[in-house]
Amino acid sequence: EEKMMELTGGSWIKQRMAFEALDRKGFDYCGNTVVVEENYKDLPKIAAEVIQHRIYLHNFILHNAYYAWSDGRARGTQARYIDVYPYLREAVEILDAAGVGVNIRYAPLCSMAGLEKHVVGIVGVRFDPYEWGNAIEHMPGIDGGYGDPVMQGKRLPSIGGQPSPGAELLPARGKIGDMDIFNVRGIGAAKVFPRDPCGACKSITVCDGVDGNYLNRNGSKEFVPYAIERGENLDTARINYLAPFFVKLKPDASMKDVVKASILPEKVKAQPSVAIIIPSYNQEMFIMRAIDSALAQTYKNVQVIVCDDASTDRSRSIIESYKTGIGAIYNDTNSGQPAYMRNAGIFSAGLSMADLILCLDADDWIEPTMVEECVKAFEENPDAGIVYTGTQCFGLDEVYWPAGKFEYGMLIHGNQFSYCSMFKREIWEKVNGFKTNVRGAEDWSFWIEAAGLGYKAVGIDKPLFHYRRNKEGLFETDVVPHFDDKFRQIILNNPELYPAAMSEDARAGVAIRRQVS
Repeated sequence: EEKMMELTGGSWIKQRMAFEALDRKGFDYCGNTVVVEENYKDLPKIAAEVIQHRIYLHNFILHNAYYAWSDGRARGTQARYIDVYPYLREAVEILDAAGVGVNIRYAPLCSMAGLEKHVVGIVGVRFDPYEWGNAIEHMPGIDGGYGDPVMQGKRLPSIGGQPSPGAELLPARGKIGDMDIFNVRGIGAAKVFPRDPCGACKSITVCDGVDGNYLNRNGSKEFVPYAIERGENLDTARINYLAPFFVKLKPDASMKDVVKASILPEKVKAQPSVAIIIPSYNQEMFIMRAIDSALAQTYKNVQVIVCDDASTDRSRSIIESYKTGIGAIYNDTNSGQPAYMRNAGIFSAGLSMADLILCLDADDWIEPTMVEECVKAFEENPDAGIVYTGTQCFGLDEVYWPAGKFEYGMLIHGNQFSYCSMFKREIWEKVNGFKTNVRGAEDWSFWIEAAGLGYKAVGIDKPLFHYRRNKEGLFETDVVPHFDDKFRQIILNNPELYPAAMSEDARAGVAIRRQVS
């Protein structure tokens, strides 16, 4: 209480009462700690207090005194990075272990070695929705300040390059004490880079730099160059750390649960059960190969469920010829919706508590090791919610579609992996199943919804899935000729996951203006 009054003039007792009032109401919220000379040793205690409450993201703001050095107000308040680091690291470990997200604001990257994924500053601020409202244009407004003209509601960029006008890395000449300065960050030289040691650093493009007054006071010996490039635009570890990127869309959203799940993902259990769902309609020519490929899996904890959508050919008798090894669902009236039959099969599998789901259309087939290799990928990537593979096409063409790197910013513009990808059953439950208003593209909408909940996807670049291309197929007859309509509906299914302009275009029924998200 005494330290709180000394540092802020406020009461810690009242602050804690506010936390407890929010906790009782079940409201999830963020917290801030400004780190100064007087409190940095208390950071682990602060972290231990934070995890007692419903705080889902905590910001440690390392006090940058450069804006007030000229009149002497800031003297004695800015703690040295080298002194703060061990206490801050301990605090971060406490919060990580409890599944609370962490941002560290305004520090040279190397001063937080090992904590790079948490670092946000001049370079990374536009990747922080809580600091800048998803604005890309982090640049001075008309009045020269960072006011309303900046806050355009644009979402986070996924492309490389300089941060933005006003924060570029610029060449410079000069000295601070006996230190040569060779670069500055931003107009007005708010942050600087001494040639020794920064000249040898491979990660200068993603570093804020150092306050000149700090250098003048403490020198540069505590800073150690990176030998490996950390990323063109922002440290890749930061981009892959999902916790700070979730934005609350509803006041009562369970942010604490979502953030915790992204930091401490639940691993698939040993030998998870896998359900292979095979929807079918009039596929008497091909369905046996699909079923046989599902039954031939080297991984044995598998159930196969065939979902017949009121076929009028010999499909039902073929399905019934399998006396053992498969389950079957028969629809009385044709739905014309692969999504409908997939949902029915997954619901049936859920009754037997299948852990992982793989959908396989009746005219396609999978390699014997597909399930085994996908399960292994889940075991090796506990934060994954989806595992996809390379796709070998056959029929109209024999092109191979490799399993590229998953990137959410690209997924919302075009599907990155096939419908025949394995996913955790919990995803299907959380997104309320496959949508039936995007016939033929329901898998793409499903993947977008899953990624919007924070689920990652991992690829296996092997031709484990064989996809039949034919002129009568649903993709060729419905999706391709009506792609714009399908895309518009997918955006309407997930409006909060798209840039505002794209959602507006979809609602207006006009051509979609694609924007980077």
